[in-house]
Amino acid sequence: MEYFDPIENREETNFVKTNPDVHRHIYKSEEVYPFWIADMDFRVALPIREQVLALAHRGIFPYEFNDKKLYGSISSWFESRHGLVLNPTYFNQVNSVLTGIAVVIRLFSKPMQGVIINTPVYHMFEHTIKINKRKVVNNALKVDDQGLFVIDFEDLEIQMSKEENKIYLLCNPHNPVGRVWTTEELQKIKSLANRYDVLVLSDEIHADIVYAPNSFKSYINIDRENSVVLLGSPGKTFGLQGVATGHIYSENTGYYMKIRREVESLFIHHGNAFTFYITQAAYNKGSDWLEEFIIYLEDTIAEIQTFLEKYLPDVKLTKPQGTYQLWLDFGDCNLSSEELKDWIFDKAKMGLAPGVQFGGNYELWYRLNIATERGVILKYLKRLYETKPYFSKKNTSNE
Repeated sequence: MEYFDPIENREETNFVKTNPDVHRHIYKSEEVYPFWIADMDFRVALPIREQVLALAHRGIFPYEFNDKKLYGSISSWFESRHGLVLNPTYFNQVNSVLTGIAVVIRLFSKPMQGVIINTPVYHMFEHTIKINKRKVVNNALKVDDQGLFVIDFEDLEIQMSKEENKIYLLCNPHNPVGRVWTTEELQKIKSLANRYDVLVLSDEIHADIVYAPNSFKSYINIDRENSVVLLGSPGKTFGLQGVATGHIYSENTGYYMKIRREVESLFIHHGNAFTFYITQAAYNKGSDWLEEFIIYLEDTIAEIQTFLEKYLPDVKLTKPQGTYQLWLDFGDCNLSSEELKDWIFDKAKMGLAPGVQFGGNYELWYRLNIATERGVILKYLKRLYETKPYFSKKNTSNE
């Protein structure tokens, strides 16, 4: 798997992931290895790189738009990969998925009205809601008897029944807990949302990173009339966060036209030549690369799980159904939140994402991004083991 060999340029300071100013802000140190942000260290697929070079060598960059061709590529990808039939005429393009979320929140709710989210969840959900002067409404996920994070539907009905709560912002697959919501769960969401006239806005940017035997189900397949879905950004799938645009999809013509008028009025309804051609190259020619990537991730997860079970059995891994984020529970380590930070950041030098960033009572949880070289992850897990400040109550082969 040549794409996932060790790479150079990790010290490029223009990358947010390795920026020392960012590390000082989060970890009070420049020495941690960055496992925190949800992007990847791997070279992108060769057809994408070839497309970038071809475009650069073209040497001319006039106005250039062809939304029909772009949306056709996205639609073909989702049909072939997920069996999801989309109509290319119902897309709206924006410069990022977060832009799409902000646009929908502003259009379909009023200041101080509520937007429901399932905490713990991607921290920019809360930020986007608050900066647009809406109220964050937490519907905390529960852990069932099998250790699986699930939606608290009783609480969700209470929240949806309140007149002031207008939008349910779903994360599917879910970041950071790695759930891929089932058809049954999505049907329950639809039933409640339609009963209480709540708009479901589904962020599905991680749709392509799903592990067998799980399969991705888009909310648009559950409710084509009363939902807005964010589909079509190749950012997470292909490691293109720095160049990808986002695409809003709704088959409700009223929603679609309202969104279209808004994004056109703000002149945020198109990308540029690079985003146009890169997105097509990714969706038209990136399938083989993605298959290799998922296999690599699955092997990485298996090795991490084996390491933790053998050497750090008190650190519990929530095995993901999707995404390349691992949600780790350090609650059995018998450490305070400050002692845990000292161990992970200062001693092991692991720049994990603190669980508190995702909302809820997760001071003893951390997120690990695994879209990096497997050997590096295992190297730092070994440091975590070698510097652990407690004696495990569970037996390990070395204790």
